[in-house]
Amino acid sequence: MKRIIKYIALLFCALMATSSVASDDIQYWANFQFEKKLMERLKLKGEESLWYDDDRFFLTETIFLLEAEVFDWLSIAAGDRFCDERELEDGKMRWSYEHRPTAELIFKYEYEGFRFDWRCRFGYRDKEDTRKNYIRYRERFRVRTPWEWTEWKISPFASWEMYIEDKPGLGTGEMFNKSRSILGFTMEPYENVQVSLFYAVEHHRDEDTGWYPIHTPGIDIKYTF
Repeated sequence: MKRIIKYIALLFCALMATSSVASDDIQYWANFQFEKKLMERLKLKGEESLWYDDDRFFLTETIFLLEAEVFDWLSIAAGDRFCDERELEDGKMRWSYEHRPTAELIFKYEYEGFRFDWRCRFGYRDKEDTRKNYIRYRERFRVRTPWEWTEWKISPFASWEMYIEDKPGLGTGEMFNKSRSILGFTMEPYENVQVSLFYAVEHHRDEDTGWYPIHTPGIDIKYTF
């Protein structure tokens, strides 16, 4: 087992090194989550995200969601998100606050141990110092594998997500302006604790230069109780 963990650590370090070579745009994400079962088909979820780029801490985001399992194949969720992001404005870096009420539909399917989910997320973006707020729609497809290696239950997963928003000033063909691809694996080193190491590539649309990638190694730590 120690040998497997060593190989995983080396692989993750290699991915981080590759990202720094592959692009001038690199970020590092650390996400901390909890999940509390309230009733048989109702749970409370929370998440705190801390994001860094190559020279500064630039984003913190807090999320709280209530999720209800309506059927075995469908869950619905609603909640709130609070975001502070450091952005360039008039030549200076400043923190900008954003409030994001959020609703989700999560469709689920399982085939021979492979678990598929399709999450449709609607977020209302109430941004500080913005005259007109707008809606952003996110659609994520994810597959989780049935394989569990070692007593830590190491298991690969992959996902792809697209972003569509009606931000003022965007034309119809520009509303799809971001996508995110992730490869990673989860493990359970302790009871009720799940750790995910992943590598993400985000493509952003710039009105001047077109699409460009951002490479991101990251970690998720989730506690369930």
